[in-house]
Amino acid sequence: MNKRLILSLILLSPMALVVLGCSQTPEQKQYSVDKYSLIRSAVYNQRELINSQLQGVAKPTNARQQLLLSNYCDLIDRRIIYSKQKPQQCPPEGQKYPACTAGFHRCIQRCQLRIDECKTCEAPALRCIATELGAPYT
Repeated sequence: MNKRLILSLILLSPMALVVLGCSQTPEQKQYSVDKYSLIRSAVYNQRELINSQLQGVAKPTNARQQLLLSNYCDLIDRRIIYSKQKPQQCPPEGQKYPACTAGFHRCIQRCQLRIDECKTCEAPALRCIATELGAPYT
């Protein structure tokens, strides 16, 4: 009895695989994607777009651009963002402001990314950098 059951399972299993394999024809396409995969894809795409835009671009022209670039470079240093090579526009070692950057990261953590709320984190970071430089914040 057990031999017959095992033999029938062995004979039927390839047939079951064929039936299961054919149940999803190439015409049936799957368009749904889970949210986690979409978020990872967005992060990857933004990173790659930023890296490609930074190739061959001159230094940032204003304080806000410098702040954002400095924070991007800090994220590379912290191994949060992967980059084959750091952009040439990253500030040199002596012009990094780790306390200001860390404060900016902590502020971003508390704001809503899908609206302009995070721009309020830029002013304190810019003030912090201006203080570090000994220059008045404008």
